[in-house]
Amino acid sequence: MRDPKRIHRILALLELCWRESPDLRLMQLLHNVAPPFLVGDPYYLEDDELEQILAGYHGEACPNRV
Repeated sequence: MRDPKRIHRILALLELCWRESPDLRLMQLLHNVAPPFLVGDPYYLEDDELEQILAGYHGEACPNRV
């Protein structure tokens, strides 16, 4: 069974990333983090992989944040 706490963690990361670029629509934001998805079909991307991608994007988009 997948950890239900992952939902809050992933949504929190998504919110952090989106707040950095609030003028983007959701799909635009997801497209900006899409290059890692291009390795394969995003349908099969595991949540922990998505979490790492969002964390990396957030880190790149917000280098001064902790």
